[in-house]
Amino acid sequence: MNLITAEHLTHSYTERKLFDDASFSLNEQEKVGIIGINGTGKSTLLKILAGREEPDEGIVIMGRNLRISYLPQNPVFPESFDVLTAALPLADDISGSPMDYEADAKSMLTKLGITQLNQNITELSGGQRKRIALVRTLLTPSDILILDEPTAGLDPRGRDRILDQLKTYHRSHGGTIILVSHSMEDVAKYVDRIIVMNQGSVMFDDIPKSVFAHYKELEAVGLAAPQVTYLMHELAAAGIPVSMDATTVAEAKEEILAKLGR
Repeated sequence: MNLITAEHLTHSYTERKLFDDASFSLNEQEKVGIIGINGTGKSTLLKILAGREEPDEGIVIMGRNLRISYLPQNPVFPESFDVLTAALPLADDISGSPMDYEADAKSMLTKLGITQLNQNITELSGGQRKRIALVRTLLTPSDILILDEPTAGLDPRGRDRILDQLKTYHRSHGGTIILVSHSMEDVAKYVDRIIVMNQGSVMFDDIPKSVFAHYKELEAVGLAAPQVTYLMHELAAAGIPVSMDATTVAEAKEEILAKLGR
């Protein structure tokens, strides 16, 4: 079932058109990645989907009574952990269970590698603050979670922690997650579907394997595929009969071991 339908969105910044006549639908329970080179309007598109900005033309049709949580690229941080859960709505979570914000916050922070809860948040590193901002967003009951570059600037371990937390959240709460990321590895590993924005319109809209099969077209517009995609193509070109569909390390490992008979 469609949760959000964007119809013929057009939007400009100063004199430059970010997107032109872009249309797509987002479904319940999906994890969707939006990718594109810098300047393609990905962040603006998220703001429009989150209701923070209006398009110049076109409409966004939402399901009724949807709760939306939005994490921008540069969020505002609370000063201390004591106020991390302050001002959050006193409501049940999406499953109808009462929210224990303090316990949930501590559990999420621990899983994300943050255990010193007596520090001033402003004294923490940028990566730690990014994780804290994510926790606050996840604590807000929502049907749609919109995340703008939540793993940007983090090392591989930090990115994995955030993606693992998102997976845990999605298993527990359901809902739809919309993610913008420049990391093709993160997108391939996490989402069910990828929307590629290019020159103001939707270039591809499909499952990761199908999108990254067009890696040459992606390269032509300044994007790329996960490194595993190139590896599998190189192995196939060398005469090793592996499938070139793998987009994650786990998929590549399984495929290679299968061909080796292990």
